Amino acid sequence: MDKNIDQKEIHTRATNKAHSKIYFLKEDIQRTMQEIANGSDDGRISIELLEKSLNSYKRDLKTWKYILNLIYNNEPKSDEYELLNQLQSKYEDK
Repeated sequence: MDKNIDQKEIHTRATNKAHSKIYFLKEDIQRTMQEIANGSDDGRISIELLEKSLNSYKRDLKTWKYILNLIYNNEPKSDEYELLNQLQSKYEDK
């Protein structure tokens, strides 16, 4: 690991990682919900297993949102924070 990495770069990398995980977890949730609705098209994966996976993705999503919130609460509010927060909430499950 690069010993010369500064706090700002760590913060940026952590923020990017959290946003990436949140994005892909939302994709996994949507895909799994569609598979459940379609009745597991190919029949290789049971609906029960899909439902367990869906619950796991939802728990992970809450965890990563919490982590992202901690990252942002560790710094003063910025325009970037407000914009990203608006984008995240736009796709929240209602």
